[in-house]
Amino acid sequence: MTRERTAPVEDVDGALIARFLAGDRSAFDSLFAKYQDYVYNIVYGIVGKQEEAHDVTQEVFVKVYR
Repeated sequence: MTRERTAPVEDVDGALIARFLAGDRSAFDSLFAKYQDYVYNIVYGIVGKQEEAHDVTQEVFVKVYR
């Protein structure tokens, strides 16, 4: 059986991070939009309270931004 080789998948997140580090704030907005629900769900699973999960999620993204 022969395996076909495929081209590497473009690292979209890596490109967004590079753009953000270069000063493109819209790249951060894109990352935030993509990951806010994911982060919130993880945090909510840990803290178990909606309001606290929202606050912690916001803190996570503020730290990432800084």
